[in-house]
Amino acid sequence: MQNPAPLALYDDEIDLRAVFQTLWKGRTLILILTLVAAATAYAISAWALPKQYQASAYVTIALPRIQYLTTASGLTLNIAAANPDIKAIPDLIKEETVLYEVTADPRIAPAISIETLSGQIQVTTLGTSQLKLQVTDSNPQRAAALATVWAEQAANWIEINYGFNGFTSTLNDQIVVAKQAYEESQTALENFAAINQTPILLARLTAQEDIYTCLEKQILQITALNHRLTNLKEQIPPVEETISLTHAILLESIEHDFDSITSCDAAAVVSQSSAVVALNTSDTKEILSVIASLQEALTQKLTSASITKESLEEQIPQLSVELEHATYQLNQYTQQRDQASGVYEQLAYRKMLLLQQSERTAYVRAKAKAPSVASAPSPPLNAVAAGALGFIVGATAALSAEWRKKQGAEAGDKV
Repeated sequence: MQNPAPLALYDDEIDLRAVFQTLWKGRTLILILTLVAAATAYAISAWALPKQYQASAYVTIALPRIQYLTTASGLTLNIAAANPDIKAIPDLIKEETVLYEVTADPRIAPAISIETLSGQIQVTTLGTSQLKLQVTDSNPQRAAALATVWAEQAANWIEINYGFNGFTSTLNDQIVVAKQAYEESQTALENFAAINQTPILLARLTAQEDIYTCLEKQILQITALNHRLTNLKEQIPPVEETISLTHAILLESIEHDFDSITSCDAAAVVSQSSAVVALNTSDTKEILSVIASLQEALTQKLTSASITKESLEEQIPQLSVELEHATYQLNQYTQQRDQASGVYEQLAYRKMLLLQQSERTAYVRAKAKAPSVASAPSPPLNAVAAGALGFIVGATAALSAEWRKKQGAEAGDKV
């Protein structure tokens, strides 16, 4: 009895030599399929498929600028262009608001919709300051027009959002508001000035303070004279019929000082003339009577001055408060007017400076030109791809045919 033959360890091994032999046997089929596929793809690409043309335009973004300028009033302004983020701009300039301006441009003929255009555009950043805008279209002239107009609108969008000139429209609204605020504050100041009591209150306060100072001086004089009269009265002996020459001269001096007591016009004091007694005698009784009259007049003056002084002590603080309040209100209105004037002046001056700026933040560096060669489809590239596919199909068919033939032979041997 014979032992069975051992099983092969690797029944699924691929014999490369057999594969190449099979492919060589089917070379005619593979070559035919490859050539047919390549020729068909080339013909369809060259004559059947619509051609697409690609046009490119370039936009340059300038570096940010800062200027420090001083107005005639010494106000310092910081004029600066924002620094655009070039990585974010490609998506921003493909927004519907920008594309609408492109499609609405009369140079775009025939017209195109925003939806169609959005599928035909592409933006590429070059370095840190260049944008390459590409448009693909079946019409080469329209492709070039779309790329150029899109580049112009993109530059304008960048200028509006990041450049100096873009600030102008915003400044106009701010200037209108600032001017209105200034005019309102000026009117409010003029209306308050028309009813302002500050000068009157200041004059009244000054006058009352002067009267108060005068009354203090007057009270001191009255007190001193009254003290001198008291001393003189004590020095005159009541038993004597006449006074001495020294006492007479002293009384004359007191009477003279009485006449020269400080006069406070606004103070309600007793008239000096009512207390003056002519000294025409040296009789002791008459002299004592004169002294008594002078003391009574001084007492009246002192009482009147004290009452007026106490009244002023109440009025002066009240006037001071009223004056302080009026002054505060005037300062508030003036400060509001000055602030509004400063803002209006700053905005107007900034607008003037912006209007003088000639340099742009973004500009079209190169306009698009109508392409003479279609960018798609590419007949040679399509032919190569189709030929490779035909080769794969032919090789697969040859290998499949050889495998089926081998399987049929094996089935016949078993029978």
